[in-house]
Amino acid sequence: MDKWNNYVSEINKLRNELREYDINQLYLYPPCNDGATDSDIKNVETFLGYQLDSDYKEFLKVANGWNYYSQFASLFGTEDLISKSSLHNRGNDLLEGIIDYIEYEKKDLLPISVDEANIDLFVIVVNGSDKGNVIWYAGYEVERYSSFEEYIIDVIRLLKISLEKEKK
Repeated sequence: MDKWNNYVSEINKLRNELREYDINQLYLYPPCNDGATDSDIKNVETFLGYQLDSDYKEFLKVANGWNYYSQFASLFGTEDLISKSSLHNRGNDLLEGIIDYIEYEKKDLLPISVDEANIDLFVIVVNGSDKGNVIWYAGYEVERYSSFEEYIIDVIRLLKISLEKEKK
């Protein structure tokens, strides 16, 4: 769990630095939610009928959801995965809009993050040979990550790029 605490700390550090440059207060910078309990995760897995990806599960134990972790994008917490929250509904709506044009069936994908201002959707593949991959869609496939950890590492990379642009 230490690596996930380190990733969350790095994201927080970068977001705090970016906040200093956001003089027009275009973005929100809330902290992540407290970590999920084993019971929270078990409830999700029972509801979904399968086990969550191990990386995502470990991340949830540190950050059980995170609104606006990257500009307008929010990561789902356990409640978003099983309820009809606005994030859950937005993720399902975005997935419905692209499902006929992608290589997966809806049952093979779990929405885990949405951008609330754009059409960005992030899903974990839950079945098949690509199980564990995280895919970023924005009407089309933008990026594919081999794991949730690789995805979080790229979030950090993109936040660093944003910060460097602000510093210029």
